[in-house]
Amino acid sequence: MRRRVVLPAVLAAAILLMIVYVQQNTFTYTNLVGEADRIQARVLLEEAGIPRENIDGFFSLIEAFYQDPYPHLAKQGLQRALIPFFSYRDQDAFDHFDRQPDSSLTCRMAAFLLLKDSIRFPDILPTAPEEKDPMSQRCLAAEQDRLRYNLLFANVEGEAVRSSEELAAAVSNYWSEAEIDFSSGVKANLLTAYGSDGGEIQNFHTAVAISSGEEVWLLEKYDPLYPYQLSRFTGEAQLIRYLRHRVLGCSYAAVFQGGEYLWIK
Repeated sequence: MRRRVVLPAVLAAAILLMIVYVQQNTFTYTNLVGEADRIQARVLLEEAGIPRENIDGFFSLIEAFYQDPYPHLAKQGLQRALIPFFSYRDQDAFDHFDRQPDSSLTCRMAAFLLLKDSIRFPDILPTAPEEKDPMSQRCLAAEQDRLRYNLLFANVEGEAVRSSEELAAAVSNYWSEAEIDFSSGVKANLLTAYGSDGGEIQNFHTAVAISSGEEVWLLEKYDPLYPYQLSRFTGEAQLIRYLRHRVLGCSYAAVFQGGEYLWIK
């Protein structure tokens, strides 16, 4: 008799846990294919204080990317997805790239194009040890912008990393020594995910976050071959659950908002 009572209770508890799990991990997103979704993204950026020139340049790249339709994307409206299982089909990305090879753009370049005037850099810019992305020559006409880009996203080298705390401190120290300051007056923030397996520290993903009440909007180029994406999260905790998937394969990792870390692995 007791067994008959316990089994339904266990089943009910399991269902409740599943419902909570789904609620915590469900977010909504659009790939900015439709005009209404692009207008919504523009409004968010303008209200956050992003210069109109930067917004126009960013959306010209979106238009160029979708000149050839990207397969299997919703044309309009927010779509629902579960964070742990969210991804795009590789074959769709390769097919689109074969038809339009000049439209690829890194996530950090997309974010930098929007926020390059919202981050303070030193007056005298050093030459970074490497050019971070070859396409920066095409997207950033001014040499000063290219130098700032390479300085901001340069790999952080030095002593071996033995913990995520050491990684977060190393990235923060690098920005401080490079005189990079994220404390601007705009309401949009640069979100970055950094990872390492013990050696140099690399930037694995970059996006733009805009808070709206308790919700957080994230604007990103998902990957060089993948679509643009505007996502809505219920709050910072859900946003972190989404971003940390970018560095799951790293031994040590951290997610930053501007110059402050939000999460360490």
